Amino acid sequence: MTVKQATQSVIDRTMMRTTRSTLANVSSIPGESLPFFGIAIVLAATTYELKTACDNMVDLYDLQVALDPDTARSDDRNAVCALEVPTQQEVWSGIKKSPKEAWEGSISTLESIAGRMKKIETPDFGGAWHRFASWIGDRL
Repeated sequence: MTVKQATQSVIDRTMMRTTRSTLANVSSIPGESLPFFGIAIVLAATTYELKTACDNMVDLYDLQVALDPDTARSDDRNAVCALEVPTQQEVWSGIKKSPKEAWEGSISTLESIAGRMKKIETPDFGGAWHRFASWIGDRL
């Protein structure tokens, strides 16, 4: 296979995966928005996105090795492919323990990696939240 063919093959696969992942992400928004029950959809969509990202990183690393083995770095690929999506129970437990901490941790990470992001206000996680979370949590 020529360099041009190998490059085009990686580009084609990466574009196809990115398109599918993006469509899956956007189409999952309504289900993810369902209070508490959407956790399962969030985890499924994230698992799919992680698989896509890992496959992209593997392809890009392989292409980098083919083009210039001296510059190839497996660290980024290994970091992405080693990430694990938490279970529904782990997510729910973290939310019940401290919804504000879960919220602020997510926002902080998004702000640090997304560059400029519109400020999102922290919701009120007061008594009504805890009563609702306890009520719905017993049903999950």
